[in-house]
Amino acid sequence: MKYVMNFGVLLMLILPLSAFGQSCDDADTELGAAMSAPTPSVQIDKIVQLLQRCPDYSKGMNNLAVILEEQGKLKDATELYRRAIYTDQQFPYPYIGLGDIYFQQKQYNLSAAMYNEALLLYKSPAVQDKYSDLKLDIPRIKERFAKCQANFTVASRSLKVVSSDVIESQLKDAPTELTRGIQYKPKTRPKIALSINFEFNKAEISKASFAQMEEIGKALRSDTLKTCAISIEGHADATGGDAHNQSLSEKRSASIKHFLSTRYGIDPKRLQTVGYGKSRPVDSNDTEAGRAANRRVELVNTGTL
Repeated sequence: MKYVMNFGVLLMLILPLSAFGQSCDDADTELGAAMSAPTPSVQIDKIVQLLQRCPDYSKGMNNLAVILEEQGKLKDATELYRRAIYTDQQFPYPYIGLGDIYFQQKQYNLSAAMYNEALLLYKSPAVQDKYSDLKLDIPRIKERFAKCQANFTVASRSLKVVSSDVIESQLKDAPTELTRGIQYKPKTRPKIALSINFEFNKAEISKASFAQMEEIGKALRSDTLKTCAISIEGHADATGGDAHNQSLSEKRSASIKHFLSTRYGIDPKRLQTVGYGKSRPVDSNDTEAGRAANRRVELVNTGTL
């Protein structure tokens, strides 16, 4: 029988809790069986059944998005890729999927940002071990990333300054299209990691980062984010003592809040600050590249005020 179910109805079938308390330990095996089904319609049916039982299963969301993307249902695929990212922000494939869709739509800044996230994740040995097949796609991602950069305006050809539209897209809350008939609550909130330079061993923002701060200000004033509360989270590498890194990360987060509220009129009540010191690394502290990745500021959308 031909698969004719409206996807909006399909989404209503994806429940917020595991049905009947069943285990999801065998989800990977079930997904493999679903992807081996003879037709896309049967594949979709089987993945939906799996997501009914395991609604937080990011691999299932990603694979369902892939099938829908191949069918030209880009809006639905986009929302599923985003939902997969919210569920597991260390899962590289939905970033690639979003990058491909934005590339098709000639939204090169957004596409490049997604490809860049995937490439940054791939630098982690843990990600390389967990997703060993990803190496086959890396050359294509790099090629498309270069094409995106070639299509940037002259003023935005470097990702050192992340544009306001990219920040806005990354911090956009869970899409309403995916809450129709269900109550889905992601495990993690939408966030974006940014590089903000400070004066050495101080909390004063360097003039080199003023352009990045301006883009953050634009994004937080956008219609999409203007009612959202944002947590400004400071992180450090493992260089120096624990107490010093903790204090410095807290002061730098507070400095960003002050900068955004005084220069760009962001209501300080919307901005929370926290410092994590070196307690939450995203890469190894044994290399300079890893330490640079760990020295970051993360903006997290904590919900509507």
